[in-house]
Amino acid sequence: MDEPHVPWGGGSALPALTPEQIRNASRTFSHTTSATYDGFHPRQFEMLTDEALEALSLIIQVSECIGEMPDSICQVMVALIPKPTGGTRPIGLYPATERVWAKARLPIMEDWEQRNLKGYLACRKGGAASDVVWA
Repeated sequence: MDEPHVPWGGGSALPALTPEQIRNASRTFSHTTSATYDGFHPRQFEMLTDEALEALSLIIQVSECIGEMPDSICQVMVALIPKPTGGTRPIGLYPATERVWAKARLPIMEDWEQRNLKGYLACRKGGAASDVVWA
């Protein structure tokens, strides 16, 4: 019998984020970090109750398992910032929930990256597509 497709690429779900992990991730953002179109600042998550953060953790865990975040927290707006030399630079504005989630999961992502370092992958820390081309 065929194994069912596991959308997150592993054999089991990631461990649920604890309220403290979410608060710690929230605290890593500077007070000067801008809020985005969702109206939330990433540091505001540290003010939520444990119950609210447990509910958020459950939403995140389900989203990770199905491989898709809710539409309301996965949209990215692009702001075109003028460059001093002319033209514009596109800057992605992610919703606060996605930013805090990514910070909270960063240790797992960095561990995976270290276990899967390949010279032909441009997505490594500090890597660029041109590095792979020229290698």
